[in-house]
Amino acid sequence: MFRRLAVLPAAVAALALVPPAFAAYPAPFAVQGGNGLPSLDGSVQFVTKKAGADTVVSAIRTSGGATLLKQAVEGAYGIPTITQSGLTAGLFHDGSAFVLQNVGIERTSSFVILDTQDLATRDAITLKGTFGFDALSPDGSKLYLIQHTSASTT
Repeated sequence: MFRRLAVLPAAVAALALVPPAFAAYPAPFAVQGGNGLPSLDGSVQFVTKKAGADTVVSAIRTSGGATLLKQAVEGAYGIPTITQSGLTAGLFHDGSAFVLQNVGIERTSSFVILDTQDLATRDAITLKGTFGFDALSPDGSKLYLIQHTSASTT
């Protein structure tokens, strides 16, 4: 019993010494264009493209490249990136919806949740500060974000 308790202060001290991750991902960045975000079965890619000050979201069949759906979203949005190599994320665990994140670093961060069946907007979230997408809860009820306090904003 006492041995286990003796290990606890050492473990707490080790955790306290871990430096903060100044350049850690998820980044407050989102990708327009590229390969997009795959559907659960990989048969469709959700891709965002700049359209003036707004964004066009397309659902594109991976075999053949046919555009199945297209929807305009007000504002500049892209698919969230979660690694330095550009890995994208944001698809709900059941495949019913996905998250878009605002493009660029601004004083406010915006997220839009789109339905995968018709690309209709389910919800929109705006927060003061620079946030990056991190994860979704399994049931899609919670959006986990990382706040970047050292990012310079204009």
